[in-house]
Amino acid sequence: MPLSDYARRELIALGRRSTVDDAMLEFREAMEWDPGLVIDMEAVAASVRYARGL
Repeated sequence: MPLSDYARRELIALGRRSTVDDAMLEFREAMEWDPGLVIDMEAVAASVRYARGL
């Protein structure tokens, strides 16, 4: 599965979780698990807020 498809699926799922902080924690944990993973956390936060309608 392409990374972009995975990220989109995860953003949608995370956007439906209880808080933006919970979603951000998931991505921080992924980055800790794989130090080579490069994630634009500001873009993730904006996407999660958008998905939640905030």
